[in-house]
Amino acid sequence: MFGVQRRLGVGDVERNVNMAIKKSFRPDQYKLITFDSEKDKDVYCGDVVKGVFYRHVFPEHYMRVFGGYGIQEVAFQEIQSSGITKVVIVKTDTNESLKSEVDTWLEHGKVADYGHGKQRFLSVKYMNGPVWKSLQ
Repeated sequence: MFGVQRRLGVGDVERNVNMAIKKSFRPDQYKLITFDSEKDKDVYCGDVVKGVFYRHVFPEHYMRVFGGYGIQEVAFQEIQSSGITKVVIVKTDTNESLKSEVDTWLEHGKVADYGHGKQRFLSVKYMNGPVWKSLQ
C-alpha cells in the first residue's frame, strides 16, 4: 500500500500499487525507487536520510522549461506522506546542494509528464531559502 508509515527492517523492500519502492539499509535511511513505464524499469529517485530527501542530479536533468529540477510525483507523494519536510537537490557535476522545503514544492512546483511519468518540478529560484540559510 502506498504511503505506509512503518519502519522497514534492514534489506526489506516495500512495493506499492503505484510501483514505489522503499528499500531500507538502516532505520533512519532508505532509498526511494519508482517504475518508469517508458524505460520499463525501476528508476532510483533519491535517498531519505534522517528525515531529509536527497536527490542527486546530472546536468541533463535540468529542465529549462521550469528553470529547475524534478522529482517523480509518486516519490514526492511518499516524501510528503512520510512527514519529510526538507529536500536537497545535489548537482553531481559541481557537488552544489540546492535546499528547499516540501511546502515550497507544493506552493511553487509544477506537475508535468514528459513521457516518463508525472514529475513535480521546482525552479532553482525557490531553493536555498531563509530557513536553510539559518541551518548552515
